[in-house]
Amino acid sequence: LVYPLYEYCIDNNIPVALCIEGIGTGYRMERFNDPSGVNDMMAEFRYLRIIILHTGHPYQSWFEKCCYNAAHMNCFIEMDTWFEPIPAVGIAHPNIFDNPEGLITMLHFAKKAAGAHKIIWGTDGAHGPSYYKERDGNTHKGWSAGVKWIRALPESAAKQGYRFTAEEAEWMVGGNI
Repeated sequence: LVYPLYEYCIDNNIPVALCIEGIGTGYRMERFNDPSGVNDMMAEFRYLRIIILHTGHPYQSWFEKCCYNAAHMNCFIEMDTWFEPIPAVGIAHPNIFDNPEGLITMLHFAKKAAGAHKIIWGTDGAHGPSYYKERDGNTHKGWSAGVKWIRALPESAAKQGYRFTAEEAEWMVGGNI
C-alpha cells in the first residue's frame, strides 16, 4: 500500500521518517518498530532517503541495528531520545546528564558503523526552539543543553580515547539535516 508513497518521495526528494523505538512509546505496537525491517525497505527502495527517528531507544540491540542500517547510502539516524533521561518511562539509559560516557561510546559506535555524516540530533521528540524554550523540557535544561553537549564532544570524547572533530559536531547539530 505504501509503495506508491515511497516512489513519490523518491521522485520528489522527500525523506521518509520512521519511528524506531521500543517500550510502547512509539506510534505503533513495539513489534512494528523493530529496526530489522528497515533493511528490507532499503533493499527495495535504494534511492529512498530514510531518517530513523530515536535510533532504537531504549534498546541497545536496536540501536546497533539502526546504526548498521544507516551505513546504507540514503539512511540517517536521529538520536534525540538517547540524550535525555525520560522520567515518566523510568528507563535507565546513557544520556548527557546521568551517563554521558555511555552516550559518547554509543556515538562512537554510530560513527564507526555509519559515519558522523549520518548522525542527526534534535529533529523529533520535542527538541529544539520550535518545541520549547531554552530552559524547558524533561530535565528543565532546555533544547540548548544537547547542542552544547554535542559541540563539546571533541574534548569530552577525547578523555575516553575517541575522536570527534568540531566539524563532525556541527554536522550532528544541523549540518547533516
